[in-house]
Amino acid sequence: MKYNCEKILQNIAASIYELKYNYAKKEIEDINFLQFAGYTKFDPLSYSPYLIKKNLIDYEKIIKKLDNLLFKAYDEIEFKFLDLDEKIKFFKAKVTLIDKDDKNLYCIGINEEISKEKENEIIVRRLKESQHIGILIFKNNILYMNDFLKKKLDVKEFENLKMSDLIKNISKKEIESIIQKRIQGKDFFNYRENIEIIYNNKKYIFNAYTNTIIYNGEYVGISLLVDTTNITKRRKLSSIINSIFEKFLNDFNNREFLKEVVKIIKLTYKVFLKYKNYEFGEKIEIEPKKKYSIEIKNNTLYIPLFYAGYLIIQSEFENEFDEKLYDEYEKLKNVIEQGIYKIKQNIALKVLSQAIERSYQWVLITDSKANILYANDVVEQISGLKKEKFIGKKPFEIFSANGNKEFYKNIWNKIQKKEIVEDIFIEKNKNGEFYYLKLKIIPIEVDDEVYYVALGLDITNQKKLQESLFIDELTGLYNRKGFILNAKKRIKKENKYVLMLIDIKNFKAINQVNGNIYGDLKLKQLSEFLRAFFYEEDLIGRIGGDEFAVLIEINDLADISNIIKKFVKKIKLIENLDINIGISFYPRDAESVDELIEKASIALDFAKKAGENNFEVYNQDIKTQIEEFMNAKQLIKEALEKDEFIYFFQPYYSIIEDKIVGAEALIRIIKKNKIITPNFFIDYAEKSGVIVNIEEKMFKKINNFYRELQIPLSFNVSAVSFKNKEQLKKIFERVDVPITIELTEREVANNIKYTKEVFEFFKSKNFKIAIDDFGTGYSTFTYIKELNLDIVKIDMQFIKNIEHSSKDYALVKTIIILAKEFDLKVVAEGVENKKQLQILRDLGCDYIQGYLISKPLPLQEMKLFIKEFSGLH
Repeated sequence: MKYNCEKILQNIAASIYELKYNYAKKEIEDINFLQFAGYTKFDPLSYSPYLIKKNLIDYEKIIKKLDNLLFKAYDEIEFKFLDLDEKIKFFKAKVTLIDKDDKNLYCIGINEEISKEKENEIIVRRLKESQHIGILIFKNNILYMNDFLKKKLDVKEFENLKMSDLIKNISKKEIESIIQKRIQGKDFFNYRENIEIIYNNKKYIFNAYTNTIIYNGEYVGISLLVDTTNITKRRKLSSIINSIFEKFLNDFNNREFLKEVVKIIKLTYKVFLKYKNYEFGEKIEIEPKKKYSIEIKNNTLYIPLFYAGYLIIQSEFENEFDEKLYDEYEKLKNVIEQGIYKIKQNIALKVLSQAIERSYQWVLITDSKANILYANDVVEQISGLKKEKFIGKKPFEIFSANGNKEFYKNIWNKIQKKEIVEDIFIEKNKNGEFYYLKLKIIPIEVDDEVYYVALGLDITNQKKLQESLFIDELTGLYNRKGFILNAKKRIKKENKYVLMLIDIKNFKAINQVNGNIYGDLKLKQLSEFLRAFFYEEDLIGRIGGDEFAVLIEINDLADISNIIKKFVKKIKLIENLDINIGISFYPRDAESVDELIEKASIALDFAKKAGENNFEVYNQDIKTQIEEFMNAKQLIKEALEKDEFIYFFQPYYSIIEDKIVGAEALIRIIKKNKIITPNFFIDYAEKSGVIVNIEEKMFKKINNFYRELQIPLSFNVSAVSFKNKEQLKKIFERVDVPITIELTEREVANNIKYTKEVFEFFKSKNFKIAIDDFGTGYSTFTYIKELNLDIVKIDMQFIKNIEHSSKDYALVKTIIILAKEFDLKVVAEGVENKKQLQILRDLGCDYIQGYLISKPLPLQEMKLFIKEFSGLH
């Protein structure tokens, strides 16, 4: 009979079991059962408290319910459980107390599996909470609207709304017919694209998936709505842009083209376009905040046009224009401007063809093999040769009077590489007289054929004048020869001077991207700035292609500091111009002008490595610093390749608990059993940006370090990585152990808004945040109240003299009091003796770090230290 009962019980849908609960230990010690979520009485779960705790996901919740049985005989609970396949199952349990003693409760339980119901419940809840999908449940009126849709449509109350009140591109009759079918319980799926919902004068587009369901015991309709508003708007704008672009193929004048633009846009929107004295479309009043920026105001879009005009587009709906579509508005702006520009180009070409013949400039065109195809009348006038004498021949066969074959060979090599060449050519005319041509030779590719265009000016008279005065033609400043000659005359041995060598950053790239005319403009701008900034008695010259020199008499070496700061600050006002400055002093660095320029040039190279708008002063240590940088570069390169970076760990000691509570990870390089500290490589690593590669490599090992040491660890994050939120997420995405991120005050206080965003990410990972070297970076600590910090670390320079300096003592005391007010923990760095420890203990410091506890230790030694440490009390 007993066997038959067991067989019956094993085949019913519920799980039936006996349970022993030790309420003294708060632990389920045993489960004996006929069946339990796929287990049998022969499986280990029935006699293993560990497996019971592991498999009962809601273990603590169940314990609280079992405690209730001390006071009543019966209770119910829902819980999750891992079955034999380690899949999550949901159960509803009914537990009855049958006996108890001084320690244990003995219960009988019956579990009913409710997995499917729970899973469906979770799916529905997630769907209702979705931030991307709208849900409508409806009969004649709307019965339910999820939060996403209410927020999207800005609906406060929906109970009195009908579907036909919202949906405008389906007839009311059709909507009502569909609803009636739903109410009658007809089960049919319906999908529609581009459903238009208009509410509060705002229009939204959705794709709708609709079916019939039972809700509150009645047949109703349900629609899942996917928002495609911006996609539809983007397609609409793209269609307008493509239609305007097609007009490029036609030969319009400005007015005709703009009329076509208005026609195209007018098919969709109300539009007004103003260009110079022309106006097209219906007048729309708008006062933009910034006349030179795209602006959205209510239902109106304002687009400024570069060529003296603007475009205003207006919609009947308030939400038609969206900041997320700025890229499309930019495309619309660009396509109109390009159309106007193309028209202007066509006009310019007609003018140019006539102007070339009548100009004062030398114009000569060759094919890809350097055969002359065209020359204007100016070529004849300057050279004295008739066109029929040189058309079809090569320029260097005709115009090479100076006999310098290497010069012409070099020119030819450059233009074959499609480089623009600009140089002074010295030639002889028909009468044997020398003339100077300033030529710019430009390679131009047309229909896969390369042509070379030489544009030039006869500068014979100017050249002769310049050679006598040593003046740079473009800027009007002294050229190199003129500058050096005048500097030699000015320098007096008893006085002090500073030489500033100023170089335009990436000038070659500026020329290549924007053309030489633009480059010349920048050179002129800089020369005009130098004239305005420096005094009349200061000597200024252009001594290279993009290098300028300034010689200033000074009373003291410190005088130059203010000059440099003001110079760097003001030069930033020149748009799209970045510079670097190298500085040398007379007579400290050199006693001749040539050597002074050489030393400033070395300093300039060093300034360039530090980035734009930096300056560097020459001194005897610069060569050493450069060598150290180069050595550090090689050292880091090899360490990354050979995996030679390691961490040493310096422990944190808790004054109150008298034990080790954590450790700071400090980077080192191990090479041939020699430990290399950051002093030898960190400066280069941070300035070059390679610190990011080091951090990526080492932070991947954080989880392993924690598992080895079993104490919380802290890691310093570089300023380079901290400034890049995406880089931080990449570095720490797989870190899932308790760590502390250490940052300096300068890093966190520079941009509070950005820092808050980064801290939110750290906190989402359950990281703690510490401010390193606290009190050394900023004179104000107001950022503390703005940021979610955990720890401040007092710099060792304040701890070093805390026994003997009343000022250091007062400063440390103040920091600790301040930290406590903000509920922050305090770590004192550099603690070396017990007297310092006692002072810090009396002041209420939480933790110390320093040689009193331990120097930084490698991983294995740190493990041993933690194991053997017995305290300081």
